[in-house]
Amino acid sequence: MISEAKPAKAGGHHVWWQLALLIAVTMLAVYVGISFNKAIEKNLPESRSFPSTLNRRATGYSGLAELTKKIGQSSRVWLLPYRRLKETRGTLVMIQPDQTLASFEVDQVLDWVHSGNTLIYLDHFIFGFERRLIKRLGLDAGIARRLDETVVAVKGSRPEFSHVSSIVVTAENRLEGGTPLISDEEGALLCETKHGSGRVLIGVMPSLCANRRLKSQPDWGNFQLMINLFRTTGGEVLFDEFCHGYSRASNVFVYLAKGPLGALSVQALLLTLTAVVSLSQRFGSTAVLPVKRRISNLEFIDGLTNTYRRARANSLVLEVISHASRSKLLRALGISPHEPNEKIVAAWSQATGAAPKDIEDFLTRSQSALESGRLPDEELVALVASCDKITERSRDLLVARKGLGG
Repeated sequence: MISEAKPAKAGGHHVWWQLALLIAVTMLAVYVGISFNKAIEKNLPESRSFPSTLNRRATGYSGLAELTKKIGQSSRVWLLPYRRLKETRGTLVMIQPDQTLASFEVDQVLDWVHSGNTLIYLDHFIFGFERRLIKRLGLDAGIARRLDETVVAVKGSRPEFSHVSSIVVTAENRLEGGTPLISDEEGALLCETKHGSGRVLIGVMPSLCANRRLKSQPDWGNFQLMINLFRTTGGEVLFDEFCHGYSRASNVFVYLAKGPLGALSVQALLLTLTAVVSLSQRFGSTAVLPVKRRISNLEFIDGLTNTYRRARANSLVLEVISHASRSKLLRALGISPHEPNEKIVAAWSQATGAAPKDIEDFLTRSQSALESGRLPDEELVALVASCDKITERSRDLLVARKGLGG
């Protein structure tokens, strides 16, 4: 007797095939979205200078990090608190920190250098609170003639200068103290000082190896100089991103959830949940939902920034930002908006303990830039960075006043 074959149940398999197809489409959409965002970021102007190895745009340092690995130099990104530096040996590269290092962080970094390691520290050093670390080493910085993409000759036969005849520099300060390595007629641009068994290299040009310089062959000497420094210091090169606000997550799931893998995992989980629910019960009837147009704040800001840039309205941008920064400063100091700069300088010095010339130089430079009517992009970025730091300090002063019942 021949038995009759029973048809296979194919209904349950259709959902899983659909689920697999949806997951594949989701992964492709995430990949395309990330690639599109990276392409867009390359063409949009940056709102501020961000010399980070995690920034692949013009002011970032991702190019130097990749070049360091290509030449075989051991390097990695530093994302841990500075107290963990004692667990490693090498060279810490700190470039224009977003926030001023606290006193205990300065102690931790210098103790690590004292034990035989190296610190390379590049910043503008415009304000006194930015010089907390270098003052501990007996160095200081002062305002001098501004250099704007100026070629500076490199003289000497030190190993650090191998194959380097000149570098291209943008700077407005000069260093005082230490052993000058690179100087012009106004003073030292790069200094070296010993600290215990280690050494510290201080520079006033944080844009020394910015990504934008990779496109210009005359700027390649800057990268050769930095590579020479890495080779002469020895040990592992640690690019400090902790000073830019980045830190390693303690939970592996939290860390993964921040990247593309996290987005894919969440979407796959939602699709799986939808498939399981759809096998057990039917969905309700479809309904047309009104779709409201959403305005992206980021798109608006980028568009407005591009408009100002095309109109060459750097002075207007500085006027708006400096006015807001000045208002917060006056509110934090508790003085009238109609008071002259001299009283603002005196109140700032009394409240913060910083040198009066820091805030006086900033007010003078801002006023001169607004009166001149011509403001280069580099100077605008530097002044806006100064406004950000003054605003941050004003916020701290205002919180302190409220805490004291002021």
